[in-house]
Amino acid sequence: MHIASQPEMLQEQRSSDDSEDESNEESSSQEDDEWDVLHTDTLTRYTTNYPEQGAVFQAMFENMQVLRNTMNNSSTRRDRYSDQVPVVFRSIDAISYDIYTSTGTVASTKMRVMDFVVEIEAAELLQRFAQNNLIDFYKMGGEQDDDGSSTEDQSQKICFSYLRRVLVIIQNFADLHDGFCSASAPAGIVPLCLENIVRLDRENDNWQSGDDESEPLQLIFACLAILHNISRRLRDRELFVDSETTLLYFATVKRTKIAAMALLCLAYLVNENTNHLISADENLLCFIITMLNEAYQSENRRCDGYSAKELAEGLSHLAINNNNNKILGQNGAIRVLTAILQTSHDDEEIAGRARALWMLAFDDTNKDLIKQQEGTLDTLRKLHHSANPEVQKAAAGFVNGKYIIPRLALYLLELYLLLKW
Repeated sequence: MHIASQPEMLQEQRSSDDSEDESNEESSSQEDDEWDVLHTDTLTRYTTNYPEQGAVFQAMFENMQVLRNTMNNSSTRRDRYSDQVPVVFRSIDAISYDIYTSTGTVASTKMRVMDFVVEIEAAELLQRFAQNNLIDFYKMGGEQDDDGSSTEDQSQKICFSYLRRVLVIIQNFADLHDGFCSASAPAGIVPLCLENIVRLDRENDNWQSGDDESEPLQLIFACLAILHNISRRLRDRELFVDSETTLLYFATVKRTKIAAMALLCLAYLVNENTNHLISADENLLCFIITMLNEAYQSENRRCDGYSAKELAEGLSHLAINNNNNKILGQNGAIRVLTAILQTSHDDEEIAGRARALWMLAFDDTNKDLIKQQEGTLDTLRKLHHSANPEVQKAAAGFVNGKYIIPRLALYLLELYLLLKW
């Protein structure tokens, strides 16, 4: 899931609470010096090896340097809300969006920037920046007027803005790059998100019934989006130890977009023995089908930040559960998946759709519905005998003279035979 951030132009304002933070942070000059020396070498290596991207590496390095210096050299809250930070956020957003919108070999080349981001320990730095702003957010949000209303001054608005923006940056980086997701584990990003969605829920009784712009809702959504992207890319249950209770709770909240996110996250973490955990109600599954349909029909093939590819992938994991399988099949998932399969030109996207249909076809009623979709068997036959040499190799199951069952061949062949039977 990827979100395009909107620019925010909040100005720095001195807070009367600054004195609380005086001398609360230890000097980190030695740590700064070590980081600068180590990663200046990293920057030199990347700019030497890939000079055509030198300006982007330099910009990303300087962005992270500003965030690190802002945290390490700030003795007051006022200093942490330096007007340099919004400039850094806009620069990172622009670089991230440029990578996200690239395709083919250009995308592969631009992805080197994410390799660089991982090497300069950006995951750890962004986690610390988020953690620091969460501390400030709770401290300011916990202060109330005599009538019980929350005090919201300019400083609090800036804190929330910075917090939301850094969470979106983490979310987008996790959406782009497996290496960043892997680096997120030692950086503590998963527990940061899990612990804070629990706290935000506990300390804000009305977030489920408030408006879409409420701060707790936006922060819970951003944290769950990060968890979703990491679980989808890594499928590593060990990173999410003891998370089931939390994710199950959020998969049942009144806010459908939050419930869907939590359910999709959990779907990547269950196995055959635990798939009962993702059994969902019809309304929630229909919401996901609707998002898939809207993403398929949109110009950028996205809906609410989800790509059509990842929604279909998530749907295939939800279909592991028999209850979900029946509901999905009876509520239009087959029609949408078949339509996408017949029009897609992306081999990876085709494999994802075929896998989802393959999962649904294990229910006899669904199998009949798939057969009844006009042109489905012909489409599968054509794909299995694609003119694309790479698809031919995959479909034939031979690579370098060895017989294999790659993902595309497995799902296309088994789905075709399953429907023929």
